[in-house]
Amino acid sequence: MMAAAYAAAFGAIQQTPRIVPGLPEVRTLPRSAIEQTVSAVQSYQEFGGLAGRVLLAFLAVRIVSRRKLIRIFQIPG
Repeated sequence: MMAAAYAAAFGAIQQTPRIVPGLPEVRTLPRSAIEQTVSAVQSYQEFGGLAGRVLLAFLAVRIVSRRKLIRIFQIPG
């Protein structure tokens, strides 16, 4: 399951520059604006991953039981 989760995240990161320019909202923008949009989307994605890691570390320290920790992370999943 961990390998599938990492593969999905890695695939999403690799495909973002190809997916975003094809969106209808972005398609009509000038080239420089498209590149800035792709960069913004990747930044949000990276900051989300970082926030998730920080949250996991914080909760792992606060919640000693692994079972409770897994249940907390299943809710958003």
